[in-house]
Amino acid sequence: MLEEAEAELVSGNVEDALFAIREALEKVTGMDLSYREMMEARGLKLPY
Repeated sequence: MLEEAEAELVSGNVEDALFAIREALEKVTGMDLSYREMMEARGLKLPY
């Protein structure tokens, strides 16, 4: 999992690297780390 993030960083694709890191963290922690989903679950709407 983290190897994918490292490969993305080496190729200069920071956004995909961050997404791969997030996926790894979600798998390890068993938590959904989506900020949008977390805020909407609390009844808040994001402007984007």
